[in-house]
Amino acid sequence: SSHSCSNSCETLLFRRFLGPMCSSIEAAPASGRRTLSGRPRPKPIETSLDGEKTQRSFVKAVITARGDPERVRRITHRSSPIALCPTKMSVSGHDTWSFSAEGAPVTVEVRASASGYRSVSINGKEIHKEWKPAGRLLFGPAQIPGIPFHNFTLEQKSLTKPLTFGLTIDDVDFRLLRPAPTCTQGDVSDKVGCGLFSWFS
Repeated sequence: SSHSCSNSCETLLFRRFLGPMCSSIEAAPASGRRTLSGRPRPKPIETSLDGEKTQRSFVKAVITARGDPERVRRITHRSSPIALCPTKMSVSGHDTWSFSAEGAPVTVEVRASASGYRSVSINGKEIHKEWKPAGRLLFGPAQIPGIPFHNFTLEQKSLTKPLTFGLTIDDVDFRLLRPAPTCTQGDVSDKVGCGLFSWFS
């Protein structure tokens, strides 16, 4: 009799306390978008299984990441005299920027002609070439090879000035970067090498 009494008590408790909850579960919509409290259920996190897409996103994040411009030192900017290019029968120019980033020397060069030919090199290696007679040069932001999180952008100032370019590093104009220590006349290092440890200053 005690066993039957306990069963009846458990049945009574179930009906009294758990019965309304079970009925709400049964009455819930089939879509399952609402919880027992009636609040909207958050959408599941969408994850991409596309390996190539994930890799492209990672590469883009690395390229667009910004380094600390305080770790970059301006050294020199040289602009060669405008000359006539005999092979292309056009006026051409040559700009060179030298700086140090994280203690490593970097040289960016752009060669251009008034006819629209442009070539961009970094540390002596050509990384971009184009011919756009009716367009401005806009290259970057591109990561500086071997120096993560630091990038540069080369931009032609105006269509009416095809041989005038500006360089920005980590979104800072080259002219506004902190200068590197000046080499002494007896220093065996060249101007680029003098910027190797300039970020300690």
